[in-house]
Amino acid sequence: MKKKVVWCISKYALPPRLGAQGRLFFLSDEFEKRGYKSYVITSSTNHLTREMPRQIERVHVHKVGLSDAVFLKGVHIDSSVSFQRVVSWLVFEWRLLNLILFRNKRIEKPDVIIVSSLSLVTVLNGYLAKRLFKCKFFFEVRDIWPLSAISVTGFSKNNPLIMLMRMVEKFGYRKADVVVSPIPNLKEHISESIKKPFKFCYIPQGFDPAFMSRQEKLLPEFVKKYIPEGKFIVGYIGNIVLAYNLDMMLECARKLQQTHHDIHFLVLGDGTYKSALMEKAKDLHNITFIPRVPKTEVQDFLSHCDVVTNFFLPENAFRFGISPQKLVDYMYASKPVLMSFSGYKSIVEDSNCGRTVPADDVEAFNEVLLQMKQLSKEELMSMGKRGKEFLLTRLAWGTLANQYIELF
Repeated sequence: MKKKVVWCISKYALPPRLGAQGRLFFLSDEFEKRGYKSYVITSSTNHLTREMPRQIERVHVHKVGLSDAVFLKGVHIDSSVSFQRVVSWLVFEWRLLNLILFRNKRIEKPDVIIVSSLSLVTVLNGYLAKRLFKCKFFFEVRDIWPLSAISVTGFSKNNPLIMLMRMVEKFGYRKADVVVSPIPNLKEHISESIKKPFKFCYIPQGFDPAFMSRQEKLLPEFVKKYIPEGKFIVGYIGNIVLAYNLDMMLECARKLQQTHHDIHFLVLGDGTYKSALMEKAKDLHNITFIPRVPKTEVQDFLSHCDVVTNFFLPENAFRFGISPQKLVDYMYASKPVLMSFSGYKSIVEDSNCGRTVPADDVEAFNEVLLQMKQLSKEELMSMGKRGKEFLLTRLAWGTLANQYIELF
């Protein structure tokens, strides 16, 4: 019996070793284990990492894990907020359109297509493929565009580009067989967007036990250089971009520097806002910016932290929920989470593995941080372990892939 074929498409999908956008690669491998033939179709360039190899051919296919990865030659992007990024979307869609119309012999015709935003424009190609191949079309929403773009860039909802993206978003909701999202309350947003019946399924972010178990130690000289001894360490990992409220982190550190010299913030990662943020933090002695490390070393970094954190903007979009991969990394490390966030409850609340304070409230954040600092190591460890137990029982990629397969 011929295997059913799945195409998992996202411009920003990354092989797991390169960064946080590995969701489709993990799911694709799980589909393979369950008897499907699965492809991940993505771009050869990504502003979230500088480690993608340079690609000459327009279409390059090779194995990543158990799946075939299809890399479409892309345009290099320097900034996440630029016209260059829009051009990169259009180039990706043109390459994808050619792939759909003049299918490469190495890529079998799909029975199921999963389009995972961003790029949002891929929805149009996904629907074309649905009609052409007579297959099922799943629209996976990992970020609510253009609503998030309005919050981050300050664009008006009447901006022509924003209006165009909103039309594409609604089109995807109408034409998809199922809308899937790791954003728990997206169903409410869809209901506000279209006035017709739709099918929605919440499939959260996950983790791969085998990948997580292949962790490596940071180099001793790295630890000695960047991680101070005898401090209460507050750790942040991930992209340093305007989409997060990292200026608030500086304000928290600035206030604590005057009274609590034993609290130190460590910021591990890279991004388009890193240089500007470091410039703003020049007067701070209780925060250290650390170069990004391989994904396999992240868990060892987190083992040096007492509390881990994230700072969200007070966005209207967050009333539908959030799904950052860094929360999964934090919870797997069994670390208590302190998060600045106003919105629909997250897996931090679901698992009771930390505390959440209102977005943009520096005083509340520092107050709760000092309360957590007063807890014993055993109490902090117990809080963190609840997060890991939640992951193990509910969020393994295999469990989440089974949810997808039920929809297939």
